[in-house]
Amino acid sequence: MSIQMLEQGAHLETEKGFRITKSEYNLIIRLLPLIGFSFINKSRLTDFLVPTTGETTKRMRIERILKSMSGELGLHCIRCSKSHPIAGAAGKNVRREVEKHVTPIVALSFILRAIERHGAPIPYYTKKRSHFQGVYEGYPITIALDKAVGLGRFSGYYMEIETILPIGSEDVSQALSVIDALAKSLLNEKRAAKISYRKMLMMTWVHDKLSGKKLKVAQANYGKLIRKESKSGAQKASSNQAPRAPVNGKLCFSERKSNKAEVYPSSSTVFRTGLLRQH
Repeated sequence: MSIQMLEQGAHLETEKGFRITKSEYNLIIRLLPLIGFSFINKSRLTDFLVPTTGETTKRMRIERILKSMSGELGLHCIRCSKSHPIAGAAGKNVRREVEKHVTPIVALSFILRAIERHGAPIPYYTKKRSHFQGVYEGYPITIALDKAVGLGRFSGYYMEIETILPIGSEDVSQALSVIDALAKSLLNEKRAAKISYRKMLMMTWVHDKLSGKKLKVAQANYGKLIRKESKSGAQKASSNQAPRAPVNGKLCFSERKSNKAEVYPSSSTVFRTGLLRQH
């Protein structure tokens, strides 16, 4: 991987996801620490996706860390671009991914520009995610257990297994085989991989062209979401510890551990105008 790629954070996201039942979710979340996978954090995140017809994904993620082993909580806004560098079925589970931490203001600007271009609110969905990390067959593995909502008939429980490879890696096929083997051991069967969250969202989102007046209301509501999250994070941090200076544009507050649950504003609370309808 070149120095430039390293600075941009470009890598090959090699992953497979699987739909699971609630009982499987509860079983796996207890099982992972017993087989060497360490709990990293639990978060509630909302992904805003710019509608696309091809295989490229442009996304803004707003993530609130609710619990972490490091004790560091707070709001993170992450801009992401994904594409498929390997053509055909062989590259279906391999994506070239570039992520960059940004401030809430940059996140808001990204969302509002997308609304302006499309003349309608952009698709979004929310998931509560628990992250685990470990090593399997020599590969560093991240396992995410999700409860996804806002995806219509696709809403529910999922498990994603991922390993990160450098650009140009020749280990893609082997890495996918390792992921399949780990999934089979956790699920006690060979199970078909799910489609991407992006495809789920595109298949269930209701596309509406809005009048100028309604569009401004939708824009204002997106703004409220970002500002409320930012303000909440700042107030929480100031009551515990002064916020650290941003690192590489990343908004991060150091907070003490707390047993009190943090509430993330839901779409029903923030978007009361009914403009953001979903199946």
